[in-house]
Amino acid sequence: MNMKIIRRFLASEVVYQSNFIREWWHRDYGPAKCREYIIRNATDLERYHPSGRGERTGPPRMICVEGTIPPEINGVELFRRISRECIEPGHIKEVELLGNIDAQLQRELNAIPGIFAVGAVPRDEVPKRLREADIYLSLEINPPCPNAVIEALASGLAVTGFNTGSLAELVGPGSDYLAPYGGDPWRLESPDHGALIERIVYLAQNYSESGFAARRFAESSYSRKQMVEQYIEVINEALSSCAHEVAS
Repeated sequence: MNMKIIRRFLASEVVYQSNFIREWWHRDYGPAKCREYIIRNATDLERYHPSGRGERTGPPRMICVEGTIPPEINGVELFRRISRECIEPGHIKEVELLGNIDAQLQRELNAIPGIFAVGAVPRDEVPKRLREADIYLSLEINPPCPNAVIEALASGLAVTGFNTGSLAELVGPGSDYLAPYGGDPWRLESPDHGALIERIVYLAQNYSESGFAARRFAESSYSRKQMVEQYIEVINEALSSCAHEVAS
């Protein structure tokens, strides 16, 4: 409620972290009466990088890093299909899942061949684990602006997942690897698992080239320096507006 009041009556500038978030606010509350900006999140490109990965041999490894591994939509059945249709035929080697996870779901996932539900790991371990992988799987439905996806791109991983929320705008030229959801994500209807399997297989065929492209896109779009400069510009605009109002 406080954010709605500030945005409607007090703010002179409003910053959204993605077009998806701006459109969500516009849909529910209408456009703000002040200036609006899009400033996406960024990451440390020196911490998240693909250097030292070495030449890959064999099928690619897929990784997912989430704050919480969501059980509702993707669940066990998706990973059973990934095991049967992606791992068993040799398209990918394995899938590693990092993040808080329900104990029962973790046991069920770890019983599936090629699926490793590790659970939560220290934050400092994430850059190394990303460099050890080749493909990033995004599980979040309607993500607003997930840092994990930006960190994966910076680590040289092409991203796949369901095309919901801000994911397509975050991955930029890599959006071809995103699958149509196949239902209404706002109602958490069942997604099209088959479409996602097709994208994973497609990406596995040229993951190395796609990974280089992901890193280049991250370097041009997600440096912290660029993000800070954008916020400074907005702050200066706000200060200028306040000074003008005081003077008048």
